[in-house]
Amino acid sequence: MPGTDPAEAMRVIAGELPRFPHVPELPARGPGADLTGRTAALLVDIPAEVSPRGSAAIWPGPGPCCRRTWTCSRRCSRASEGR
Repeated sequence: MPGTDPAEAMRVIAGELPRFPHVPELPARGPGADLTGRTAALLVDIPAEVSPRGSAAIWPGPGPCCRRTWTCSRRCSRASEGR
């Protein structure tokens, strides 16, 4: 979906697909907000980051991309609960 606001995206989804609620993909939010980044954030013991060239890389610990993805996930989760 276009945009960066998870609450607005959830309102659109609820209006268009009321029987199929889901968390939208909002890649305009930056690295980590796409499906690959969100999936990588679920890998608790394998922190993945976006390298300067744009590819995924394994890091020794959670870096800025992981933290940004966790923040995006929390916001999407809150938006889905508020609908």
